[in-house]
Amino acid sequence: MPRYATVMAGFDTFLAAWEPRVNVALPNRLRPWFEKRRRHPFARADVRWLAARSVHALHAMRADTVDALPLDDIAAVMGSLYVIEGSALGGRVIGPRLERTLGLGPGQGGDYFHGFGDATGAMWRDFRLTASQEIGDSPHAIDQACEAARRTFAAMTNVFATLAPA
Repeated sequence: MPRYATVMAGFDTFLAAWEPRVNVALPNRLRPWFEKRRRHPFARADVRWLAARSVHALHAMRADTVDALPLDDIAAVMGSLYVIEGSALGGRVIGPRLERTLGLGPGQGGDYFHGFGDATGAMWRDFRLTASQEIGDSPHAIDQACEAARRTFAAMTNVFATLAPA
């Protein structure tokens, strides 16, 4: 369970730095839309639940690379959002497995991977539609979105680097 606590601490660390940057980078008209999809509260709840049971992260983590993410236009923001929105879909597979193997579920250390529950698919479809509308079909904007997604994956990888075997 300590390794799982470290994973959750990684999501907590990353999202605590990333979500405020995305919120500021979004146009005002999209901020209420983003507010409904924030995932940091889920990660924070899991970390707190685990800590209350004396299950703590194995390593301290830093999210320095989040500051370097290219979030200077809407295409880049949507590319970065793609990474986190996609992770919600992965939670639909990971959540039930956590419940079976570790006994974790909503309200019991498994909030992040349970996420939006049955609404996850609809939220993913809504994200895809919004991203498509915001990015448009400009090859330059599409390239910016893809680069931002790659850099977001790299920033997350950096946060989780402490989990890699030495």
